[in-house]
Amino acid sequence: RQQEYEKSAAGRAARAQIKAMKEAKTSSNQGEPVLKWQMG
Repeated sequence: RQQEYEKSAAGRAARAQIKAMKEAKTSSNQGEPVLKWQMG
């Protein structure tokens, strides 16, 4: 069941979203306060 989910489009989308969230967190932690400030 788990493998079927991971192979499905929903599984790929979920993993991509999690990866994007992690990358956004790390990039903001590495110091882009100007970008954050400009965006709001």
